[in-house]
Amino acid sequence: MYKYMTEQLHSYNPVEVLDDDEDDIDETNPATILASALKTLETLKNDLDDLTKTQEPAEFYRSFEKLMRNINYLAEFIAQGDNSGLFNIRALTQFLNSAGYLFNVLQLHDKKSRSFEEYFEIMTNLSQETRFNLIEQPETGVMITSPNEVRGLKFKHVFICALNDGDFPTRYRPGIFKYDGASEQIRKHSAEERILFYQALSSWKGKNDGKLF
Repeated sequence: MYKYMTEQLHSYNPVEVLDDDEDDIDETNPATILASALKTLETLKNDLDDLTKTQEPAEFYRSFEKLMRNINYLAEFIAQGDNSGLFNIRALTQFLNSAGYLFNVLQLHDKKSRSFEEYFEIMTNLSQETRFNLIEQPETGVMITSPNEVRGLKFKHVFICALNDGDFPTRYRPGIFKYDGASEQIRKHSAEERILFYQALSSWKGKNDGKLF
C-alpha cells in the first residue's frame, strides 16, 4: 500500500511540496489528498518497523512498549476526564500488564524467534481474553457483571439475579480431563458455587447504606 500510494503521488507532475502551515491548501486536490495519506502511512511505517521483523519475545515486547510510549494513549485518556477515560486507562493498563507477563513467560520457556504475524495473533487473542474491573464510581450508573468479577468491590445496592437451580448455582457438567471421580467433582463444583455466592453477597455495603435484592 505504501509503495502504491508513493507511485500514485509521483504520477502527478509536477508535485508541489505543501507546507502544513499554508492557509490556501486545496484539500480537494488529489495530490494533496495523496500527500496527506502518504504522510500518515510513513508515520505508521516508522512506528511499526521495529515490530515487523522476526525476533524473540523480549525484543518484540520492548518494541511494543516503545510504540505505546510514542503513541501516548494514556495521556490522551487522562485528558478525557470522564468515565470513558477511566475505562480506557484501566483496559490498556490491564492489557499491558497481561502482555508483559505473557512475553516474560515466553522468553523464559519458549524464546524462539517469531514473525510479526505470529505475535499479532498472540496479541489479538490476549486482547480478547483480558478482563478487568472498574473501581466503583459514586452515582455513575449500574454495573452489570458476574459474581467472580466483584471480588474486592463494594456497592450500595446489589441485585443477585437468576437464583435458581441450574442458573445460579450453575448445573454441574462433568470435566473431560478430570479423573478424581464424579462424586468428588460434584463436591468441588458445589464448593466453588458457594464461594461465588459468598463473593456476591460480600460486595454489598450493608443494610445501613443500601439494599440487597
